[in-house]
Amino acid sequence: MASNKPTLYEFRGNHEYFVNGTSYSIRAYSLWTCESSQDGGVSCSTMKGRLHGNIICEPKHLLPCFKYKAEGAKTLRGCAKEKKLQSQLQSRFESKQETTSGHWLKVKL
Repeated sequence: MASNKPTLYEFRGNHEYFVNGTSYSIRAYSLWTCESSQDGGVSCSTMKGRLHGNIICEPKHLLPCFKYKAEGAKTLRGCAKEKKLQSQLQSRFESKQETTSGHWLKVKL
């Protein structure tokens, strides 16, 4: 028997198995997804990462990995090349004196 008590996260939302307002452990959420989900389960470590910093669990946290999108996650498709090119072309100098100084620093002696 474990000496540490598991952290319980309150479930909020509509779900076929979990009751709204009842607290469950990360392991309970993970076991349900592994047993009941046809798209693949969510491991305990993944569930722990999804619930980190939260006190509640919502139905979106129980989605398989390919359907779940974390809040604040950045998508790099499409704009990464544009941002890289823009940063390469943009001058790092703020004033005319810095531009002149930068020009003379490039000159070979």
